[in-house]
Amino acid sequence: MKRFIALMTTAALATGMLSSCSKKYHYDTDKAISLATEYMKDKYGKDIKDIESYKKTHGSDAYIGVKFKLDEIDAETPDTNTYEVRVYVDGEGKENHYVRCDNYMDTYVKPFFDSQLNQVIKGLGVDDFVVFSEGIHEYGTKLSCYYYSSFEIPNKTNTIEDIAQKHCLNLGISIKLPRSEVDKLTLSSNDLFHMFSNNLQTIFEDDIFRLYLTEYENEDFSSIKTALLDKGVLLNDYKPYYSKEEYFNSKY
Repeated sequence: MKRFIALMTTAALATGMLSSCSKKYHYDTDKAISLATEYMKDKYGKDIKDIESYKKTHGSDAYIGVKFKLDEIDAETPDTNTYEVRVYVDGEGKENHYVRCDNYMDTYVKPFFDSQLNQVIKGLGVDDFVVFSEGIHEYGTKLSCYYYSSFEIPNKTNTIEDIAQKHCLNLGISIKLPRSEVDKLTLSSNDLFHMFSNNLQTIFEDDIFRLYLTEYENEDFSSIKTALLDKGVLLNDYKPYYSKEEYFNSKY
């Protein structure tokens, strides 16, 4: 069913591309800002400030982008990042503006995926490793970290399978581990890669994902793990013992 819905969505978008050149849409910036403000408040309970907007009115993917920061004057550690809500218009000469997608959802989705992927890899008998997601977005939004307005905030009862089955996703998955783990599992590096990829394909069977596996010498991995967990990603000084990257696209 998800495959059928995605194909129908693609067909609808293609139809829109063919007709958009002959139509002139009315883009109301004030309305877009109002909608984005209400959307952030209603969905996330967040007030926004430092609002800026821009129009992308040429081509098939036309919208008003509303950029902003969160208004968190009472927060102990305020979020200073800039986020965006994209407002589209459906109908020639009409003022039917609507929120199509946003990238604030990624502040919930990425930590959820990283935690869930950690459990998945542990379930395969691997103890010492680092796994994290990269560039997650909902298929069709066309940009990393963006999700449709219908995407629900993950909660404690959700699993990674729940999200993957309900939504068409595109993401990267990076796994890093020491040689000692490979030796413990008595697998070749290539067999280990296939063990990970086969398991992940059962979870993301109708999605697009990139798997990147990197193995390091044991003495290097300790420093690498500390750097990654401390959000440091400068790993150029450490030469991988083995690395492999592959894309999996089992749909469309």
